[in-house]
Amino acid sequence: MNVTGTGFSLTSTVTVDGNPCIDLTVTGFALISCTVPPTTALVNTQVTVAVTSGGSTQTLANSFTYNVANTPSI
Repeated sequence: MNVTGTGFSLTSTVTVDGNPCIDLTVTGFALISCTVPPTTALVNTQVTVAVTSGGSTQTLANSFTYNVANTPSI
């Protein structure tokens, strides 16, 4: 996923539904790219994305949807 904004740092973190993103990269302090963590949801679910940078956390509710039709299962 790509998160755009301002004020990011090399120590910024991103969570999706409370779970940390994987392979996070900060580019130009205005873009964070990461791999969305897996979900256990059985239906399409809108979740909150949170970015923490320094001592500040910003959240955006219902900003990402896990599409379970695109989630592989065995």
